[in-house]
Amino acid sequence: MKDIQSEKILLIQQILEVTDEGLLNALKKMLEFGLKNQTGSTSADDFWNDLTSEQKEKIELAIRQLEEGKGISHDDVMVEFREKYKA
Repeated sequence: MKDIQSEKILLIQQILEVTDEGLLNALKKMLEFGLKNQTGSTSADDFWNDLTSEQKEKIELAIRQLEEGKGISHDDVMVEFREKYKA
């Protein structure tokens, strides 16, 4: 496994190649969320507790389906997306 500094440098290099403003905004929001919650708090538990019963059930169903091999890989989804939207 690479050390954390190498991973950070790789991530920075990848971000520098991004030209899509929407993707940059999504990355920024994700990083802001992660930095805000990296203290080891129970923020993930807090998030789960804020979900409705229906949302929890759907997430649990999705997890079970993935465990049963019923999911579609990220790569396959991206190929399908690119073909559909010519991205």
